[in-house]
Amino acid sequence: MLPFFYIALHNNNKKPMKAGWHVLYTQSRKEKVVAERLEEVGLEVFLPLHKVLRQWSDRKKWVEVPLFNSYVFVKLEDDQAYLKALNTKGASWFVQFQGDAARVSQQEIDIMRYMIGQEEQIQATEEAFAEGEKVLIQYGPFRDLTAEIVAIQGGRRVLLRIENLGQGLLLNMEQVALKKM
Repeated sequence: MLPFFYIALHNNNKKPMKAGWHVLYTQSRKEKVVAERLEEVGLEVFLPLHKVLRQWSDRKKWVEVPLFNSYVFVKLEDDQAYLKALNTKGASWFVQFQGDAARVSQQEIDIMRYMIGQEEQIQATEEAFAEGEKVLIQYGPFRDLTAEIVAIQGGRRVLLRIENLGQGLLLNMEQVALKKM
């Protein structure tokens, strides 16, 4: 097996790294530490976090956890930044699609930032939806994206699946924000 530093220093696809946001895969439960270390070496990082209620034997507590397990978004300008990121303790590899490092547009990063900071409004709709149905999101940070209804919850809310970044992104939102396709 090759040592880690060898893997990090050799870009197997022989293509120069394209500038922009990339998806860095981290060791399990190391997302926050890796994000801090990347910022310490001067890289721009985005780690989307959301609050979940965790229960221990003696108490319940709201904690912030990553929206995407083992993913940290890193803005890279050149191959040196690529090497800095990859050589960060806790970083594993850059997520790849078809041999190239996965890139995320600035617009998608902005949408995720917006989504994290939003409080949802409660509204009603007359339209009836069914599980498995394809819908178009009309409002909010995911406007104009196509999704699939996974479950209907309580008559007004739906659980949606949006394929993004090679992972399914499940959203819980009001039916009023959706339109049948």
